[in-house]
Amino acid sequence: MQALAKVSKTLTMSSLEIAKLTKKEHKNVLADIRKVLEEVGINPAVFSAVYKDQQHIDRPCFILPRRECDLIIAGYSANYRLTIIDRWRELEAEVGVKVPQTFIEAMQLATQTLIENESLKEEVRALTDQRDDLQVELDQSMEWLSIKKVAAYNNLHWKQIPWIPLKRHGIQTGNIPHKVFDANYKDGVNVYHRESWVAIYPHLIMPGDEK
Repeated sequence: MQALAKVSKTLTMSSLEIAKLTKKEHKNVLADIRKVLEEVGINPAVFSAVYKDQQHIDRPCFILPRRECDLIIAGYSANYRLTIIDRWRELEAEVGVKVPQTFIEAMQLATQTLIENESLKEEVRALTDQRDDLQVELDQSMEWLSIKKVAAYNNLHWKQIPWIPLKRHGIQTGNIPHKVFDANYKDGVNVYHRESWVAIYPHLIMPGDEK
């Protein structure tokens, strides 16, 4: 069985070759792979494969991409890690990356890379602007307020303000609580209408209230 495969330009290394390079028994390498992958929440079955031994009997093995291979050997000795790193370099050299042979080819490659980088920068910039606009919209809103915003405004911990009464009042009055964007929370935050705040917690100062 070949220890290396190339699929869609992705290099992989088998547990057999790892065992050979590190002079470890293959069964021990298999155990290492299962243990490490499970520790980081990766199902080892994703990389499972079989090979035929000298008796032509199917035996289990693993086929690992560079990232997972580096993860497995992280706990090996420095000498073993260096051996595998050197092997990866050999494999990558065998696959080969086209190197510009003329000044024109080099400039074309540089231009293409620049275009791709600028395109990525534009996408990131657009997303950042969108996020900032939404954050400004949230900050300027005085009708819908989150518990954490009101708590901070009143120098309280947000857990000191129960949300259930606010939700219940909002449903009863037709001001249904909902989620809005917040740059600090990937899932957004729940907000409750100002009318509910005033009705349930009249002693609290709301953002925007005149002092």
